[in-house]
Amino acid sequence: MTWKMLVFFALNLYSHEAKPFSWRKQNNFGTASNWLNKRQPCPGDHIHIDSLNEVATAIDINLDVAKILFPDTGVMFFGKGVAIGADKQESCPERADADEYPSPEVYFEDDEFLSVFDPASWASVEPRDLHMNQIPSQKDDVTIDGNWATQMMVEDTWYLRSLNIAGRVEEGKRLKN
Repeated sequence: MTWKMLVFFALNLYSHEAKPFSWRKQNNFGTASNWLNKRQPCPGDHIHIDSLNEVATAIDINLDVAKILFPDTGVMFFGKGVAIGADKQESCPERADADEYPSPEVYFEDDEFLSVFDPASWASVEPRDLHMNQIPSQKDDVTIDGNWATQMMVEDTWYLRSLNIAGRVEEGKRLKN
């Protein structure tokens, strides 16, 4: 490699422009992929939130279920205007597997905390090829939407240009584990 190529790469690294990143995970009841076999609860069902981890989730849909079994530890957020047991649940998603799973038992599946240093945890507008560009760094802006519960693992000190959580912006943010 010639010295010209080294200077070119060094300048490109130094001139890194701020990029927007958004956290991907949505731990809410309204997301079908959060339920075992993608079976969202229907009226009369029994919801199980069995977890070995602490759970952080948002109940963002109206529910008219017979029973909710909560985990031992965790935090449950209720969306604005959410009603439980008030006969206000929207129509139940059609279950293609009703013959296979006739039981009223439905299971919420929480994932383990995702790492902020895992590229799969982030959504960005632009494609990013290099690992160093796939996770937010000190010159990047991070947005975590306030419409759902968020669990994230910060395993080391993490510097950001800005952190926007539910519309509240912190500039020059340093997060420590």
